[in-house]
Amino acid sequence: MSASQRHARSGASPASGVIYLIGYEWWGMAGLSPFARADDDEAVEPRFTALHPIPEVGLNPQHRRYVAAETAISVVINVALSAAFAWAMFGGRDVIAAGGAKGFAVDFLPQTFMISLMSVVVPTLLTRKRLSSGRLDGVEVSRPPLPLWMRAPLMAITATLLIGGASTLLSPTLAPNGLGFWALLPIKLIYGAVVAILLTPLGLVLALRERPRPEGD
Repeated sequence: MSASQRHARSGASPASGVIYLIGYEWWGMAGLSPFARADDDEAVEPRFTALHPIPEVGLNPQHRRYVAAETAISVVINVALSAAFAWAMFGGRDVIAAGGAKGFAVDFLPQTFMISLMSVVVPTLLTRKRLSSGRLDGVEVSRPPLPLWMRAPLMAITATLLIGGASTLLSPTLAPNGLGFWALLPIKLIYGAVVAILLTPLGLVLALRERPRPEGD
């Protein structure tokens, strides 16, 4: 039984489906999927997504290279944005408490939401432009995924609740005495990179599965 069939038959919730697809799409493209995988000259094994089940279509090597390259760009941009936001929120403070309204723990929530949203919306819009101009081939599917205006907030909210929520809850335990700004900054940068690495590939895969749009739309 394929990985997609296993997940589809498990009756898992939509949220777990998002987590499943994030990990499965990324590691599958990297060639590290724990499940069966096609050779490089063939499409990757079909997948199941909680946002839209597409059991018959995978990604070819061109798509995988595209997703990997765009993800790397997204990581660089979101690390830079994380640095800017961290400086705006906490720059100049000697010690930043983990808890409280002005603590760094709660800041993981808006950081996660904004990075997740940008990691989906911006690459999707760029991918649409390349698809409509013919510079990139899309993935043919029987039905397209949810519209961008629905799936981007859904993915951002899900990531915020799961990843941001866990980070917010764990921070006071891991740093009970707070952190200095220069100790906190690399944590925020690494965190921003991790969120971008998780969300960007999923956003791109779904963008590649959208219906073709006339150039200029």
